[in-house]
Amino acid sequence: MKYHVFLGTILGWESNQEYIWFNTLDYSKEEAEALFIERYGETTKANGLSYDYTYYEYDGQKYYKVVYLGEFDEENMPR
Repeated sequence: MKYHVFLGTILGWESNQEYIWFNTLDYSKEEAEALFIERYGETTKANGLSYDYTYYEYDGQKYYKVVYLGEFDEENMPR
């Protein structure tokens, strides 16, 4: 079985990352990418200035960045 694999950097201070995968029989690359909904936020820094930012949301999780890594066989999945 093959999977489309993405690496998502979770929104927050720690920059934790996780792999997100989608079965290629169920989703094309474009369909899987479309599941990451682009959102916009605003934050106020210590200097008092506000900054806009973009993030991506999938299944309730917010990601600062999402990168497509490619198609992988089940036995060769990144970990």
